Amino acid sequence: MSFPFPEFVPSDLQAPSAMAPMPDHADLDFVRRNYSAWGVSCEINAKVTPVADAMLRLEVSTPCQRGGRVDVVWSHVSASFLTSVTGVLDVTLPALEAQTTVRLRFENGTQIEKTGVHEDAEDFERVAITWRGNSHASLIALPLGRSGFRRDGQKLQLGDRRITDGTRSEIYSIRPTFDRTYGVRLHVEVSPNKDNCGTQQTFNAVQKAAQGGLVAIPVSFQLPDCGGGQSVLVMENVLRDLAFERN
Repeated sequence: MSFPFPEFVPSDLQAPSAMAPMPDHADLDFVRRNYSAWGVSCEINAKVTPVADAMLRLEVSTPCQRGGRVDVVWSHVSASFLTSVTGVLDVTLPALEAQTTVRLRFENGTQIEKTGVHEDAEDFERVAITWRGNSHASLIALPLGRSGFRRDGQKLQLGDRRITDGTRSEIYSIRPTFDRTYGVRLHVEVSPNKDNCGTQQTFNAVQKAAQGGLVAIPVSFQLPDCGGGQSVLVMENVLRDLAFERN
């Protein structure tokens, strides 16, 4: 989305004429800055703040890229968003590690890195899948050995469907309790549609390695042909099942 507003440079920010007096004969540097039609600086501002449940709140302000695309990458996970009509993006990201580098890329080529720290990330087990385009993928988490377990896990899907060539992600989070031994069986489901049936697809599966640290595994697969009668493709051995043992 774009708006036909001209660039605005307030007159009081222009460099003075050569005849203007210089205090104490000092050299003065004047920097030309770009401003929006409302007189707001076009400077991009972003910050990452830890919030509850080991989440990171990402706040972005880019007044001169209203309705613009922002690609966000953190911990091998990626999602594409659109800023609001005022150039604001406010989104919450699950932290997959205690210290997270969040990388932002804007439509004009500007790139920014911010770091968020959330010690509570170690208290959660999180897995994610990331893909590009409008394929519909979903993480399926099946409880093993614990009644009512399904209420303990949560899924969050991030990314704007309006960006047809953007990236989207789904993250499954669980905060383990160790009152008994139990587990979670994980698999991925992809639903073919008229735009992708019969095509080769790829997604990344992100998970903690058994020895610690995050790993991202690229997974390629062929979707069924259109009219083949298969509504869902199930992949069972992409992610390692989760297991929690009673202390």
